[in-house]
Amino acid sequence: IRTDIGDYDNPGFDDLTMSLAFLPDLKTESTEPSGLPNFYRHKPDTAAKAIPGYTPRDYLTHWLSQWVRDYGIDGFRVDTAKHVEQAAWLQLKTQASEALAEWKKANPDKALDNAPFWMTGEAWGHGVMQSDYYRHGFDAMLNFDYQDQAAKATSCLANMDLTWQQMAEKLQDFNVLSYLSSHDTSLFREGGSTAAELLLLAPGAVQDL
Repeated sequence: IRTDIGDYDNPGFDDLTMSLAFLPDLKTESTEPSGLPNFYRHKPDTAAKAIPGYTPRDYLTHWLSQWVRDYGIDGFRVDTAKHVEQAAWLQLKTQASEALAEWKKANPDKALDNAPFWMTGEAWGHGVMQSDYYRHGFDAMLNFDYQDQAAKATSCLANMDLTWQQMAEKLQDFNVLSYLSSHDTSLFREGGSTAAELLLLAPGAVQDL
């Protein structure tokens, strides 16, 4: 890891190596086998096992996909996706997809559907565009543009006609996840039932933050 503690390497200044919100940065770009973290090596009741040749990224994607294999989790919502290499996200999506398929095969009475593993991500400022994230495992990205457009239409849904038309035209081969209210931007308190309509009628996927 990188952190401003002890003799660890210092964090960098770019998106991939910085210390986000004073948290340590995991060296997911490393190609060197790492072994287990020290706290797992000395934890008597840990279920973590050293895997020969595994890098930090390999351990993380293995552990996360194991949750899918054990519990049938059918999707991940990734926060601040830009702070991890896109190749790592693709690796996670591949392993999680395989794990979910195995879980559904082993638990046909518990599986809700036959849908594949679904992954959505947050990258600050992302709008309705088919970025590289979609080629690296993501099925949808948060649509930061929708909130401001919806705020202009709480008095009249017709004010959203152009936005909805443009979204519908663009969203032919990919998807976005639109929202109205978020602690990261601003809370959407106005509109009442009209606000609910603005969200539910949005082309693509929607979520309530």
